[in-house]
Amino acid sequence: RSLIDAAEATGFPHRPRQALGRFPFRTEQYLGRLAPDQRSATEAVLTSGRLLDVLVGPAGSGKTTTLAALTAFWQQHMGPVLGV
Repeated sequence: RSLIDAAEATGFPHRPRQALGRFPFRTEQYLGRLAPDQRSATEAVLTSGRLLDVLVGPAGSGKTTTLAALTAFWQQHMGPVLGV
């Protein structure tokens, strides 16, 4: 139940979607090598404002690559990351 509550909690650090486009050089540095679906998932987490976001996908779909790019961007521009 704690994880569900965290996934529903809003008001936490995030970037408004339009802010990602204002600094394309920063965004591209981290997200530029991702496939379109990976980039979309990463941008959804960056702009969500939830305490907890979950990425689900089948084996080989690029979750590790996606989370590596997301983590690098978040740590550099937003703060600490805790992976669960």
